[in-house]
Amino acid sequence: MMLKQTTLVFGALTACMSLLLCHGPARSTSQDMPYDWTVEVNTQQLERQFDYPGSTIAPVVKTELQYYSMAAPENKTKYEHIWYGNGKPLGLERLHRLDITQGDGISIRIVHKHNPPAYDEHKAAANAILRVLVDAYLNRSPVVSVRLPLASFDTIAGQLRTNPRINTAADGADRTVDSGVPIFVQSEPAGRTLQLYYFQS
Repeated sequence: MMLKQTTLVFGALTACMSLLLCHGPARSTSQDMPYDWTVEVNTQQLERQFDYPGSTIAPVVKTELQYYSMAAPENKTKYEHIWYGNGKPLGLERLHRLDITQGDGISIRIVHKHNPPAYDEHKAAANAILRVLVDAYLNRSPVVSVRLPLASFDTIAGQLRTNPRINTAADGADRTVDSGVPIFVQSEPAGRTLQLYYFQS
């Protein structure tokens, strides 16, 4: 059942990406800020949640997603909560629809509530990024950048690359870069960047 749902979601994503690529580049607020919205993903490992002898769920990580316009960053809309157990999605609570104008560019930003973050927070962050990618492209809103904490950059980027549809240009050498949707990953503070590609097949 989970495989069927995953296939349907990525099928929809592929179709929407094709439509998006045909519609051309997104609008942007400025050259310095080439996106209109930020979707912020906050990660936190919960203490003692499902932590009992024989548990296959713990450790549990909660991600809180909210979004805001770069024109009014103080006005944040709570979007959804996703819980992860041992790096796998356990449940989702949708709080609001993704009320972002179609065609507007989006940046995904990862924030850890505690530093250093637990290892499973990296897994949760990578999975949440892919879920936001799906939601964004279903909305025909391109993801202009993915912003990661500098200390977590390599680990989260590594988790992203475990997805068979995501590669660097070198990894996808047997496939033309033109066939992939670019995902620009950068660190906060600045210093690290990585160009990934989502390949439709």
